[in-house]
Amino acid sequence: SAKNRGLFEIVENVIIELIRIRRIYPDLVFCDLKPSNIIVNRDRQITFIDFDSVSRAGVKKICKGTRPYAAPEIFQGIPDRKSDIYSIAQIVWQINDWKLDGLFFGVIAPCIRKEVPKRQGNPEWLLKKIKIHRIKLQILHILEVIGKKIRFLLLVFAVLFIVIWLLEKNHDIIKFMRAVRDCIIVV
Repeated sequence: SAKNRGLFEIVENVIIELIRIRRIYPDLVFCDLKPSNIIVNRDRQITFIDFDSVSRAGVKKICKGTRPYAAPEIFQGIPDRKSDIYSIAQIVWQINDWKLDGLFFGVIAPCIRKEVPKRQGNPEWLLKKIKIHRIKLQILHILEVIGKKIRFLLLVFAVLFIVIWLLEKNHDIIKFMRAVRDCIIVV
């Protein structure tokens, strides 16, 4: 849907902002990334808020996290750089209505593994996968629109073909047109 395509664009901007911040503060872990801690302005620029749980990777700290967004290690007091990727993947899964589909198995699941060493934690990897998914959504939307137009054109051609056939056979075209109208009203 158009709503989801827009939300995935916002997720891309969230990842880009995380990458930007990590260039300046490489060990920073937000620990509580969730939709209510992300502000999006009209230009879809991202601002993270609520820095109460911010920590450094590997530094023991009891963090306040929010389920289902916070990674398991947050609640154990061992934040990791991959923890924020876990949170973003949970947001993506929520946007995708918690579906267990190709997006889940190819993108979300690798980012939300419970064991940190097995978890995908590269924000650039996640950004690339989300961009690919958004392109797929755009292509599917275009195909859907084209499909609707093709169905309409096929219906028009079928009606024209039948009308021409009836005219050639000298059938009562008035009766036929009433029958077509009645069929269209029923559909």
